[in-house]
This record gives sequence, C-alpha cells and structure tokens, in this order.
Amino acid sequence: MGKQVISENNIEIRLYRNLQELSKIGPAWDLLAQTMPHKSPLMTYSWLSAFFECCITEKQSWFVIASFHAGQLIAVLPTVVIPYRFLGLSRYYLTTPNDDQTLSIDMVMDSTNTHAKDQLNLAQMMIEKALEITPRADFFEFYRIDGISTAFKQLYQNKTLSCIQEYCESGASLEIPENYQNYRSSLKKNFKANLNKAKNKLSRHSDVKYIINNSNAIDITNLDVFADVEHACWKGTEGTSIKSNIKTMEFYRKLSAKLASKGWLRFHILELEGKAIAANLAIDFMGSTLLWKLGYDEAHRRYSPGGMLMEKLIESASSNGNITQIDLMTSQDWYDNWNMQRRPFYNYWLFKPSLIGTFLSFAKALKIRFKEITVLRKIKNTLLNKTKR
Repeated sequence: MGKQVISENNIEIRLYRNLQELSKIGPAWDLLAQTMPHKSPLMTYSWLSAFFECCITEKQSWFVIASFHAGQLIAVLPTVVIPYRFLGLSRYYLTTPNDDQTLSIDMVMDSTNTHAKDQLNLAQMMIEKALEITPRADFFEFYRIDGISTAFKQLYQNKTLSCIQEYCESGASLEIPENYQNYRSSLKKNFKANLNKAKNKLSRHSDVKYIINNSNAIDITNLDVFADVEHACWKGTEGTSIKSNIKTMEFYRKLSAKLASKGWLRFHILELEGKAIAANLAIDFMGSTLLWKLGYDEAHRRYSPGGMLMEKLIESASSNGNITQIDLMTSQDWYDNWNMQRRPFYNYWLFKPSLIGTFLSFAKALKIRFKEITVLRKIKNTLLNKTKR
C-alpha cells in the first residue's frame, strides 16, 4: 500500500513511488479511467504503468498521488518530476506523463461519485500535495489537455494556483454514421474520386484482404506486422517509426501485452497478395476506437492503402454498431477529407505561491499574451492584403 501523506475531510491521499506498490491499485485505476468523459485509454493504469517502466529518463523521476474515500479510489494524479535551471539555480517542475508516445494526460477523477463532485477542491488538494512533496518544484504543467476536462475548467475559472491556460491545437474524431452510404455521399467529390480510383486499382488483384478484428482475441504478434508496415513509410525514413528506436519498441511490446490482457488492443490490416500494405495500431475503449498509430507501405502508395483501410474501418463500424466513435486525438489536414469533427486541447500551468512561482506565472502570462497579439496582427495583415486586392 502506498504511503499515507494526508487525511482530510474523509479523503485519504496516498503516495506511490514504485511499480510493485502501484500495481495494487491498477484494477481500480483502470475502472476509474472508464468513468471519465475523455474515453482515453492513455489515462489508464495499463498505459501509464508501461510509461513509468519504459519512458522515464535518467534525469527524471515519478510518483503517483491517489485519493480514496472510505477505501474507494476516487482520483489519481500521475506525476513526472523534471529538473530545470532558473537563474543558475537547480529547480524542478512537475508534469503528467508526456512524450512522443504518450500525451494529454489529465487527472483521473470519478465525477459520478458523490464524494468527488467537488472536483475543484480535490484537484487543488492533489496538485498542492504534489508541489509540497517536491520542495524545489515551482509549477505543474499539464500538456495538451482535452477541452472536455471539467476539473481544468474549474481550476482555470477560479484561477487556482494562478492557473494559466493556452490553446494548443485541435484533435479530430468521427462519430460513426448510421448509414455508411449517406456518409460517403457527403464526402468531397474529388476525394471520393480518388478513393474510387484506388479501389479500382486494388480490384485488379485477386488476393486483397481486410482484417478488422473486433473481438477480444487479439494476436499480439501483429505488433511486428504493424511495426514493419509503419517503418516502410516516411516514418521509417525520418526515424520516427516505433521500429526506429529500441526503447520505443520495448514500450509498445509491454503496452500491447497490457492492453491485450484487458481486451482493448486492436490491429487493422490491409493485405495485398499475403503482404500487409497498411496497418493501424488501435485501442477500443468505452465505445470509442482510438487510432493511435497508422502506417502504410510506401512501395504501394498508388493504392492509397491507408485511405482504403480507413474507409473499410468506417464502413465496418457503421454496419456492426460495436463502436460509436473513431478518435485520432491529433490534428492533421487529411482528417478533413473524412468530415471529422474537431475539439480543442489546451496547455495549463499551475504555480506554487512562492517568489519564483509568482515570477514564472507573470512571465508565462506575458509570453502567451505576446503570442496572441502576434497571431492577431498576422490575421489583420492577411485580411487587409485581401481587401486591397
């Protein structure tokens, strides 16, 4: 059991610093994440325990703050401690897990539990405790938090710990259409024409196979199939594929095993003459499919293999009714071809009420304001130039 650090108003807060102790609350944490409106598997114990095991650097450390009421887990704050220099001083800042493979990690809270409805007080208590545990920490950074987060809406509105918000980017998702043909008809004419051309090229081959597995029985060796396909596209050339880095591949092996044990892991594959030419690494979670990693074989790009696989996935989901949403979380221009909806993501900073914290809060607010003014000026100049034409 984690170390008890505070007991207040019938809320007990415990601190966890090693994976063995943390595993004891793993099942409860996974259940708690399923109550969140985010529908994000990235905020589960299954995902973040793999992150803590594989992705913490030598200079970083981690801990988890967990809140209980009457022995029931009601909130979790996974925390990474990162060193930085301030005017030559050795200091720290805190953040939730965040790297190229993990992002948008909110505090995990049970908003349906009557004792967790005051999310503002609970969130503030946990963040203050995290800053207290790390005396030389000056602020807590939460990167790319989903705009659906009710806790952060309250923290920002109340300016808790001088909370600062900055728009980050949009994330894309698609509500599964009830009628696939009507949905396809709504796509842009040129895009439909390109899909039809690619489909015609594929139809000239007798051995074309789509693998859209919706069952919990997942062949985990398909991770290697996916990794090979992803490595065969531009990601392999640029060194950003999961196969390009041994540690990244190790992380995905551990993560895939954990997700498969929960029945959440999915692989979508398009095969041509027995060879995979497109593949997705996906997670089915709370009625939503997160397309976390996508890849295609560059040698077969004339068939638009990624587009063909996406079309088959949407068509399959529409006919089966097993999921209600396809989520990509990130922002890419090509998502608009599929008429995907967008939602905002924000960065947040909360500062310790100290001399350094106050200075950093002022500096951050000033920097964000300057960026906003610069963007507004660019928009104004663009509009003026268009008017002059």
